[in-house]
Amino acid sequence: LYVHNRYVRKKSAGGKITKTDLMTLLIKQNGRCFYCCKLFSKFEIDHKIPIKKGGSNWPDNIVLACSHCNRSKGTKTPLDYICEMFEMAI
Repeated sequence: LYVHNRYVRKKSAGGKITKTDLMTLLIKQNGRCFYCCKLFSKFEIDHKIPIKKGGSNWPDNIVLACSHCNRSKGTKTPLDYICEMFEMAI
């Protein structure tokens, strides 16, 4: 969490998340990846609107994702990523 907040500060994005914010998200998402809905034992913090596209580090822009989804999403928006996932499934 410290490393994440430090990275975001270096990118000059506003906002800061806390352990309480992460626990709230973990409960809200039922321990599942925001994108693929699979249960995870480890998660990564993802910005719905990427920092590179003007997103913030406020809790309302944060979701928890499995490493596969977080890394394959890259700088896409959630809608673009989910549409891409459905296209690949068809």
